[in-house]
Amino acid sequence: MALPELNFTVYLIILLVLLGSYGAFSFYFIRKYFSSNKGMESKNYLPLIYGLSIVFFLLGRLFLAIFDMLTEFESTNYNAENVVFWKIGTMLQVIGYGFFFVQMEKRIMKGKDKYILVIAFFALTIIAMILPDFIMATNFTAIAFVISAYIPCAYLYISIKSEGIVRKKSTLVFLGFILSMLGALITAETIIEPLSQATGLLRIDFHSIAFPVSVLGLIFLFYGFK
Repeated sequence: MALPELNFTVYLIILLVLLGSYGAFSFYFIRKYFSSNKGMESKNYLPLIYGLSIVFFLLGRLFLAIFDMLTEFESTNYNAENVVFWKIGTMLQVIGYGFFFVQMEKRIMKGKDKYILVIAFFALTIIAMILPDFIMATNFTAIAFVISAYIPCAYLYISIKSEGIVRKKSTLVFLGFILSMLGALITAETIIEPLSQATGLLRIDFHSIAFPVSVLGLIFLFYGFK
């Protein structure tokens, strides 16, 4: 089934805005890392971590967009060839979240939990990548991202325990992650199909709804980490 031209145009414009936002913010943080650490013996790697994370989000979204276009946003068009793009895109975004995950485990838990959550997060994702059944793979990635909810919860904890600028920035990061995860959830296979049937909206429309949510989340993250 051919996609309505207006719906696809709206989707494409919002996708380009999202990709452009990823590119601009990642450039800012990577540039900040090199400029702020020039001549310094003890380097602050946090801007680089933020920048690289966003780069992986950008690349992941690009591969996922290719997958969506190849399948015309219809689950009936999924096959082994185009699902490869979904797996690559998902893995790239998982790596992006992984940077934040490892950082939180190191800074807050200080390795006391032996990085169990990090290991579970990546183990579930790897299982999803090797499963031939697409629905089962999406279920495993969904569970992995539920585990990654530890990231915003960690920032919420910091926000509650802190005051002043630390509380403000931690709150912004918390809201940024929540909105980013909400944007990803809206386009999840287990969510988008029943929503489409219940509302009568096309599957592509939910992507057009999810992307602005992701952009807003990215803006919160930017000002929280800036």
